[in-house]
Amino acid sequence: MSKQPYIPLYTGDYLKDTRILTLEVRGAWVDLMIFMWGNKEKGTVTGTMDEFALMLGCNTKKASLIIESLHEKDICDFEVLPNGQIKLSSRRMLRDIEISKVRKKAGQQGGNPNLLNQNPSSKKNLGYPSSDIDNEGDSHLDLIKKEQKQKITDSIFSDEQFVEVLKQTHRNKNLQQAFSECYNHHAFKPNPPTELWQWRQKLNTWLTIKSPEKNQTPTKKRAKTLDELN
Repeated sequence: MSKQPYIPLYTGDYLKDTRILTLEVRGAWVDLMIFMWGNKEKGTVTGTMDEFALMLGCNTKKASLIIESLHEKDICDFEVLPNGQIKLSSRRMLRDIEISKVRKKAGQQGGNPNLLNQNPSSKKNLGYPSSDIDNEGDSHLDLIKKEQKQKITDSIFSDEQFVEVLKQTHRNKNLQQAFSECYNHHAFKPNPPTELWQWRQKLNTWLTIKSPEKNQTPTKKRAKTLDELN
């Protein structure tokens, strides 16, 4: 079992992704995620349909319908292995595991996430493919980080009411740019935000303490010009 006695659940994503499922399949998906979390290969669960039936506490026919529904609705990655077993994978759980590895590696190298992108090869900035496994992993993890950042950004700025409040409170500030800076600052902290509301709070705080690049009003600029003329 996992060392952590709890499983992180992104409630907003869960509610959004599972509305297309029946109540029965939603409940089964939660059970399967718990099995994935406790599995040695965290983020995945593998078995025959009979084994899935035992996990879910139902007959094989019911388990088959549940697994087919999860596959059909693209709730998780679905793979039929050569031995006939079915492997289900939680994409979100696997992404979080990879991000955790990035942070751990960054911490081991002094807490600087930029160290992860260093490549002793002279071709590192030229876009050449590398046969080094670690470098390939870093490239993949960069994509994961970008995907996570974009997903959080989209979630925040799709909340029109929240954005409108920010616009009124922090006039003349570039909200998108501010969040990008805020995310880059907090994402690799020892305890980065994990919930959307926490990122909203961080953004609001960032906007509050960050002075705009040009905080002079047009009136002040005009007064300065007149002073210079005198």
